Amino acid sequence: MKFLLPSALTFFLVFSCNLVIAENDQLLIASQKKGKALVVSVAKGNCIACHSIPSESDIVSLANIGPPFLNLKARFPNKADLEKKIWDPTFSNPNTIMPPFGKHKILTITEIHQIIDYLYSL
Repeated sequence: MKFLLPSALTFFLVFSCNLVIAENDQLLIASQKKGKALVVSVAKGNCIACHSIPSESDIVSLANIGPPFLNLKARFPNKADLEKKIWDPTFSNPNTIMPPFGKHKILTITEIHQIIDYLYSL
C-alpha cells in the first residue's frame, strides 16, 4: 500500500525545503564575505602577509612564505583539520612561523569558521 501526499502538502514541503536551502546559501555567502574580510584584515587574520590568493584579482599579495590558497578543499577535505591548523599550527609543526590564531585569541572560533568558509569557496 502506497501513501500519497495531497498535492498541497507536497507543494508546501518542497517550498519549505527550498526556503531552507536558500536561507542556508545566504548564510554561507555572508560567512564567506566575513571570512574574506578577515583574511585581508591587518588587525585580525592578515593571511595575505604570508599567503597569496591567485584566484582573487582584487587581492594583491606577493607573499610566498606560506603556500598559496589554492585547492583548500582537496588539501583539507576535512574542515576540522584546517580548523586545527589555523587554531594552533604548532600542534602539527612545532617550528612553524604561522601564529596560533585561536590559541592566542587573535581569532575567535566563529572567525576561523568564516575564514574556512571563504577558503573553501576559492
